[in-house]
Amino acid sequence: MTQAILPIEIQLLSLAVLVVFSGWVLWLIRTQRLHLRESLIWLLTTLAAIAVTAWPELLVRASQLIGIKVPANALFGAGLLYLALNVL
Repeated sequence: MTQAILPIEIQLLSLAVLVVFSGWVLWLIRTQRLHLRESLIWLLTTLAAIAVTAWPELLVRASQLIGIKVPANALFGAGLLYLALNVL
């Protein structure tokens, strides 16, 4: 089964948005509007999103590793887990 790869334009746009977001979080930290402890989850998840956007095969391999057949379902599950952890 072949996996659909994002068009390069969408990948580049996504990477640009993620880099700008990371810069914004760092700016909020520097101006002391966001505490470092609270920002770590934002920075780590943004780095993970950058990795998955730059190398989509990471998501495919991770979903295969945990036994999920459709990578989009693994991404959805990871998003739900992320939200649950932030709420708690």
